Amino acid sequence: MFARKLSVVTATIGRVYDSSTRRRALRLLDSGLTLAQASRRLGISPSTLREWRDHPG
Repeated sequence: MFARKLSVVTATIGRVYDSSTRRRALRLLDSGLTLAQASRRLGISPSTLREWRDHPG
């Protein structure tokens, strides 16, 4: 039927995360969680979260 565009974010090791995962991670960081806490909760490396935080978009 209709193709739906899926925006994705890739990490340096090749893992792919959808844009909603990135938004969720940034909301957790904005709520006061540390990189380590958000990383453990989401199963995403702290370096990926740091990249997303420091270079939004």
